[in-house]
Amino acid sequence: LINGRELYVAKCSGCHTLKNPSDFTSAQWNKDIPDMKVKSKITDDEAKTILRYLVAFAKDSNQISSK
Repeated sequence: LINGRELYVAKCSGCHTLKNPSDFTSAQWNKDIPDMKVKSKITDDEAKTILRYLVAFAKDSNQISSK
């Protein structure tokens, strides 16, 4: 996940402001990342790593919240 976050910051912030992964659902990230992959010229492996990070913290992830 750390590598995914690092790639997300490095590759995606060049074109736009970064979004908080929890701003979107995993379905939204799964739709958006393939579209952005072409524009940002990232490899398939980089896209998968970024997507894994984003989905892990997506709005509908099963993360346990600490209260």
